[in-house]
Amino acid sequence: MAFVLRRVAGAALVIFGTITLVFAILYWLPGDPAVLVAGENATEESIARIRTLLGTERPLWEQYGDYLAGLAQGDLGTSFATQEPVTVRLWAQFPSTLALTLLASTVAIVAGVVAAVSRGRWLDQAIQAVMLFFTSMPSFWLGILLILLFSVTLQWLPAIGSDSFAQLILPVSCLGLVASGRLMRMVRNSVLDVLDEPFVTTLRAKGLVEWQVLFRHVLRNALIPVVTLLGILVGELLSGTVVVETLFARQGIGRLLVDAVGVKDIPVIQGTVLIASISFVLINLLVDLSYSVIDPRVRVDG
Repeated sequence: MAFVLRRVAGAALVIFGTITLVFAILYWLPGDPAVLVAGENATEESIARIRTLLGTERPLWEQYGDYLAGLAQGDLGTSFATQEPVTVRLWAQFPSTLALTLLASTVAIVAGVVAAVSRGRWLDQAIQAVMLFFTSMPSFWLGILLILLFSVTLQWLPAIGSDSFAQLILPVSCLGLVASGRLMRMVRNSVLDVLDEPFVTTLRAKGLVEWQVLFRHVLRNALIPVVTLLGILVGELLSGTVVVETLFARQGIGRLLVDAVGVKDIPVIQGTVLIASISFVLINLLVDLSYSVIDPRVRVDG
């Protein structure tokens, strides 16, 4: 229990620091946010109205207190562009980004396990070569190639949209192949290390079939270094969705952020950055807590 409380307290401090940093970025950057939102040809009345909406004419400590009070009630403000609550807009977009990130991670884990159990054979070498090739390629470049090949030339898959599973295949392939090469290599090497352990030979001698050895015993012992890298990689995948969602015209917080920057919708920008940061902290908290489930000795050592 002490292990869990220490990790939760640490994550809470990081989240509080993130909230404060996001607030500071908005209000301490040079320039008046109201002028930026209003545009170059705005009248003084328009600027004054936007300044009132932002609340920037009040003392800083009062603005910060209201900001924290709003967050405590789940209020991230109102979008300047659509007049909708920012929370509603984020919750409508977040599932699409989460599905894209999780499926991209799954592609890397499955590829790593298949490469490990095929050690030394053509399939192992082919997966490593393909992952090395795609890891060295920028995501926007790979996305364009996938669209030209599978959508324009072969016409097998749709290039844009987010309403069906078929529209998810190309974005997941683009994000997973580019960003997950390291995870695949970590999964492969970790599984190979455990496969060489003496207890695996004992399990096989007792008559367990290969899939029982792999899924019941080997994968659990190989997971700690994998989940460590997975926590870092998920953060990179979340940031990578900005490019992928824009390129494939998908819904998601990455595209929402790009659109908000284009129209200077500050509450949406602020809310999107905050949600992405908190998601990254919570994912790493889950990674820390998963150590104690995978290996109970971590609770004593932690």
